This record gives sequence, structure tokens and C-alpha cells, in this order.
Amino acid sequence: MCIRGFLRALLLLVAAASMAQASGTESRHAREFSVIGYFASWTAYGDGTEIADIDASRLTHILYAFGAVTAEGKAELGDPCADIGLCDSGSDEGGNFAALEALKARHPHLQVLISLGGWNGSAHFSRIASSEQGRQRFVRSTLRVFLEAYPDLFDGVDIDWEYPVDGGLPDNGRSPEDRANFTLLMQEFREQLDKLGQFNNRRYGLMAALSANVAITGNVELKRMTGLVDTLNIMTYDYHVGSPYTHFNAPLYPVKDDPTPLATVDASITSLRLAGVPASKIVMGIPLYARAYGGVNTTNDGFLRPADAAAAPDWAADGLDLRTLGQMELEAKGFTRHWSEEAKVPFLFNRNEGIWISHEDEQSLAAKAAYARQHSLAGVMIWHLGGASERSLAIFDDVAAGENQPKQ
Repeated sequence: MCIRGFLRALLLLVAAASMAQASGTESRHAREFSVIGYFASWTAYGDGTEIADIDASRLTHILYAFGAVTAEGKAELGDPCADIGLCDSGSDEGGNFAALEALKARHPHLQVLISLGGWNGSAHFSRIASSEQGRQRFVRSTLRVFLEAYPDLFDGVDIDWEYPVDGGLPDNGRSPEDRANFTLLMQEFREQLDKLGQFNNRRYGLMAALSANVAITGNVELKRMTGLVDTLNIMTYDYHVGSPYTHFNAPLYPVKDDPTPLATVDASITSLRLAGVPASKIVMGIPLYARAYGGVNTTNDGFLRPADAAAAPDWAADGLDLRTLGQMELEAKGFTRHWSEEAKVPFLFNRNEGIWISHEDEQSLAAKAAYARQHSLAGVMIWHLGGASERSLAIFDDVAAGENQPKQ
């Protein structure tokens, strides 16, 4: 199934209960449950989904990743060639921004936000947020470079600081004061966005991407943050990156005798709820990619077995999007699919080559989207649109028809 079919099926799943009560109200229901998709700028250089092929009638938001956060404390285009077509070749086609503007023209309900930071772009957040002057300068530059320069494109800002206080790349700035300063930075964004919105007679959105690691969610002032943002988009994936043994990338629940029972989607969402974050502000992340391990022995079908990261196949060393995975016909190459009824996720294992792959498929995606709906979350967030699977996701149509109704 192509990206159009995937997005249509996903939205049908999460909106099924309310849509059964009304007719002809697709756009209204889409707004009641957010279906947010990141679009990575570098998709322009590969064979991922083209912007023009995205069925945006099935999305509520696209978050464009990423704008740059500079050492000078300002926001800039992350990649002028991909972003606006400012390339050495002299291309004048307008890049991703022009394509997104055309997409919005066809789908006026769609909101597009600029996402700033990311794993490789969060080095300077700590210093920027540490002073009032730094916060004001950074926010002003963000509004000028993106919202004011492209008023027909951007509807707000998404901050992806990975991570305040602790975590992220070794060279990132960090400080215990990041916890409070992150809130102050988001407050500055909210105030300047509201001021610009009053001038333009519109409202600008504000979101933040947060780690799913329950050990560091306390590094954010969650209650104060929820009053400033539209949603907190939780990166409920990558739970076991760098693990010396095989485990799931995004398990919904723990398995029996799980060595990391808190490294699950449910544990992350529950932790946020216990910290006072309302469900209406929580967006659950859904990964459209797989993680692979090599050097795995056959015991327990390779699950929870020692693994050598360096032995992972080259074609999956840095993650493998579901679009590509679905085209590889791995079962014909010796891989067998297994399903964990406890964790609600599948895995692939090649016993002869010792390769173990944690991935998502139609069954696990349906379980995750149903979980978000059952727990009255604000929506789901997809990382990222360029990796949508070509596999059939017809299971979503069955759920939308009335099966697996949300708990009351």
C-alpha cells in the first residue's frame, strides 16, 4: 500500500468511533484527533515519498525537519538546497517549501510547522535558553526566517531539543538549569507567536518533541509545559538503541521477565499521565522504520539474545524504513516473521545468518493506533512520512468498520 493508503487507513482507525456518529465531517474529526507526520528534508535526495504524493486530507499536521539552530543563537534554514532549491546547480524549483505550499493549497486544513533541532541539531539549545536575551533573539530569528518569510507555508513551531539536562550527543551543551530554561524558552515562543498572530489575525501552533525515556522526562517541567504547547509529541521508539542484546524498537507493553519493563510505550504514556500531563496534550510516536541486530544465536528465536551491533547487515546498520523493508521480500531470503502477543509487536529472524529485526507492520500499527484512541490521547505522530510501507494495511479498514472499539 502506498503512502496515500497508509495515511487514509491510519486516520480511519483512530477516528472510527466518532466518525460512526456522523457523516460528511471528515475534516472536523481529523482535527479532533491529530495525525502528525514528520517530513525529513533529506527525503528530497533519496527514493522516499514525494511531497506531492502525500494524501494530506488524511493528516492534520506536517512537521518539517529540520531548521538549524546555530552557534550564534539563531535559527536558519537547515538545508537551503533541499528546503528552497538554493543549490549549486542553480535550481529554481523552490525545493521542499514550494512543494509543501502546493500541498497546502490543495488541502487548506493542513497545518505545517517548522521543527527545530533534532538529534544532530540540539547542541546549542542549552546556551540559547540560558538567558532572556538569548531566548528572545532565537525566537525572533525563528519567526523571521520561517513564519514571516514563508507566511503561506508555516503555521507554527515544533521544538525538538534532544535533550535538556541530560542525554543527546556527547558534545551537546547541557546544564541542570535546562529544566527551567526550556520552559522559559517555550514561554517566549508562545508570547512572540501570539503577538505575531494578533498582527496577522491568526493563531500559530507550538509543539515540543520529548523523550519517551521515563528516567529523563523529569528533566522537563511537564505541568508548566502543557500550559504553553498545543501538544507534547512523545518519541515512543528507539527504546533499545545500542543494546547488547536483541529487543524491540517500540514495544507497546513489556514481556515476561523483561529486563527493561519501563522501556515500553505504555510505561512512557503512563509516566506522563502520573506526572499530571492530560491525555489531551499527549501525542504518541509511531516509528515507520526497523532496527536490526547481527551475530544472534537461535535460542528463543533470537529474542533477548546477545547481539553484535557491528555485525548488523550494511543495508540495515542505520535503521531501515518500512517502505524499503516491504520491498525486500525478506521472507523469501530466509527470514521468518514472529509476533509477540505480550509486546504487541512483530520481529523477523534469519536463523542461518543470525540477523534479528525489530519492525512494525499492519498488526502492530493497528495496535498502537488503537491504544492511542482507547486512552483518549491527542493523536499520533509518525516518524517519518518518507518511510511509509508499501505493504497492505487493510486491517485498519476492519477496525474502522467497528471492531476493537475504544474502551469507555
